[in-house]
Amino acid sequence: TDEPAVVDGNIVSTAHYKDLGPWMKTALNLVEK
Repeated sequence: TDEPAVVDGNIVSTAHYKDLGPWMKTALNLVEK
């Protein structure tokens, strides 16, 4: 996909290391829930 971060259940993934900022934000938001 062209999304910077993709969430599937408890898995957060990204296609490219250039998207690590949005990926980390998404991962932290998921953990805070």
